[in-house]
Amino acid sequence: MGRVKTYDEALRQRLLAEAAQLLSSEGVGALTLRRVAALADTSTTAVYSLFGDKDQLLTAMYVDGFARLGRALTRARAGAPLEALGSVGMAYRRAALAAPHLYGLMFGGLAPSADAKQVADAAFQPLVESVQTCLDSGDLRGRDAETIATYLWAVSHGLVSLEIAGLVGGSLRARTEGYRDALTMSIVGHLP
Repeated sequence: MGRVKTYDEALRQRLLAEAAQLLSSEGVGALTLRRVAALADTSTTAVYSLFGDKDQLLTAMYVDGFARLGRALTRARAGAPLEALGSVGMAYRRAALAAPHLYGLMFGGLAPSADAKQVADAAFQPLVESVQTCLDSGDLRGRDAETIATYLWAVSHGLVSLEIAGLVGGSLRARTEGYRDALTMSIVGHLP
């Protein structure tokens, strides 16, 4: 009897990276388990063992994208309350632009499982916590933190989506400044 082959986290991450690259360059229609396996220089058995099927691979990519976003937002929460809130907003944009293929998948209509949705919801929490810190410090006023955070998330998401789609013109610097200005204008109504 042959030895049972095991596949490790490094291979799993390599498969996710190759799948994300394929998604980015050719779209979801080109994403097949066979192609992902070939790009990662492994067997389709490895892909099936680690993910099951294409839908589960897409779900894993969705989870990975939101986990990355959540980590980026958490790392950005440093400094005085309003400064940290601004840093979280800028981190959102950087994370999205660094992986537009994952961003598109994350917000592109994939019906996530309950577990995957929990990861997505958790990615939102650093923003909620930053807003709550601003409310607690008196730097912001208004409704509850989640309501304000949802509004800020929507502004960020809309601007980033337009930028990824190529619908925001100008240099990288101009787009960055425009994004920062929009975030600033979004919070003005909540300043004391």
